[in-house]
Amino acid sequence: MFISRKNGVLSIKPVVWVRDIATLFYETGCASGTTAVAIVEALKQKQNLNSLPILQPSGAPLLATIRLSNSKVSKVSFAEIGGPVSILN
Repeated sequence: MFISRKNGVLSIKPVVWVRDIATLFYETGCASGTTAVAIVEALKQKQNLNSLPILQPSGAPLLATIRLSNSKVSKVSFAEIGGPVSILN
């Protein structure tokens, strides 16, 4: 997962390894990667995030909402993503 921030907007470039053909592929979007990036961002900021846009390689953003617990140690209590999803091929 390659992550960048430009003009305050987070974007990702997800890459997956396909073992059977020993090849890396760039994906056009990644829900689990988007969730992971948003969780790291919430933990770094030590605050909940509401509808954080994370730009996908397809050009469309996925929106992530992260809630942290109220304990002394920051833990994720809720994570959700949403946005437009379509099959490109």
